[in-house]
Amino acid sequence: MGFNEITYTIDSDGKIVSTSLEWDEFAKQNHAPSLCKGAVHGQSIFDFFESREVRDIYRSLLERVCRDRRTIQIPFRCDSPTERRFYNLTIAPPVDGVINMTVSHVQTKERDYCSLLDVTIDREGDLISVCSWCKKFHITNDWVEAEEAVGRLNLFSSAATPRITHSICEDCMESMSELL
Repeated sequence: MGFNEITYTIDSDGKIVSTSLEWDEFAKQNHAPSLCKGAVHGQSIFDFFESREVRDIYRSLLERVCRDRRTIQIPFRCDSPTERRFYNLTIAPPVDGVINMTVSHVQTKERDYCSLLDVTIDREGDLISVCSWCKKFHITNDWVEAEEAVGRLNLFSSAATPRITHSICEDCMESMSELL
């Protein structure tokens, strides 16, 4: 895990203005040195969402916070190959032109190693969707945990690990709709 809280601020255009020290620590622990503060400061937060759907949801959430001047909290997961990690993202209304975002650790549950979640593995072939919030994978009309996805995709006997894209499942979309 490595931290209890990460904070960062964005300006009215969505550009990252500042990050807490824990930001870099978390990026390095998760094999993402390209996401350390030197590389992300001044960049639009929306550039880090490859999915238009996910980008649009975050944009709408930020607009709601600014319009209603009300803090919102969004539960989400940021799993690793060996942990289910539960967090809350708190988005506060702008103060002096910046929006404060706080990621708070809620709980970590250990899991057996799951290659589908290992960012250090080369990926090829099929593209599968993972929900950006609950981290369930979309496999044949179902949203399932990573371990079940590995079994359904028969990855134990496959040499290729599929590429991953981010989306949102129906359950999380319903939760987001309540916030929007």
